[in-house]
Amino acid sequence: TEYGKTMDLKTATDTDFIGGANRTLVDCRRVLKYTYAYAFTNDDDNHKDLLMVHIERLERFVEELSLESEGAITQEGREKVVNLINIVEKSKEAVEGFIAFGATFTARGGKMM
Repeated sequence: TEYGKTMDLKTATDTDFIGGANRTLVDCRRVLKYTYAYAFTNDDDNHKDLLMVHIERLERFVEELSLESEGAITQEGREKVVNLINIVEKSKEAVEGFIAFGATFTARGGKMM
């Protein structure tokens, strides 16, 4: 079978990355859930447009991580998932940072340009 020929991951430590991928996916989907509400209620169109760029990027990476982690049965697949976890985490931090910056800037009376 194909499964028997391609299975490189044999020990629990070989598959720990799957748990990390699942935790990252759950965390990022939670962030996205609340970010959609924030974007919907944001009155600043410029800030909203830029935020949506960050959100869409995070969505793409989350979907890619989800798909890759489902089929990661080789060492190469493991490496790709681990790299995607890092990319997704950085994208999530960018979304959170953009929201924090916008909220702080607006609270101080600033206007996003």
